[in-house]
Amino acid sequence: MAQNRLHTVFHAMDAKGIFDQNPANVSAKNSDGNSIYAGPQQYPKMYYHPLGDENVINPGEWVDSIRGPVLLGEQKEIVSKVAGTAEEAAELEAAGWWDHPAKSLAARPGMDPKKVPQISSDSRIKDLEAKIAALEAEKARATVVRSAEPSPLAKLGKQ
Repeated sequence: MAQNRLHTVFHAMDAKGIFDQNPANVSAKNSDGNSIYAGPQQYPKMYYHPLGDENVINPGEWVDSIRGPVLLGEQKEIVSKVAGTAEEAAELEAAGWWDHPAKSLAARPGMDPKKVPQISSDSRIKDLEAKIAALEAEKARATVVRSAEPSPLAKLGKQ
């Protein structure tokens, strides 16, 4: 027997059809039933607090156990902001906000590195590709500047 229970906010959003209106989702369709999928979208993008600050959503409940009191059901979220455009993202990055929650947790003072979650290989690959592009651009600028300077032999009057 089906019960039709909504367990999370995401189930409720799905039931309202919100995901079907977002062109970043493969299942997105317009009112005529035609696909409006536009492929992966870079924005809006979430950024996480520079020092990994958290808000307590549910304080949980202290329960006595044979090993002493235990906190059960505590739920937290990392303080975050959403960048809707590349300009907003650049401002947040300049202010020290992180593009991945693991980076935010790693920046928290006193955080044990073993407790920081792993970053997926996809995120790591994108970060490395961005660094490579920045280094290649810097190299190209240095090459242009170097070619504009006279050679050391020309400075000595020998060519």
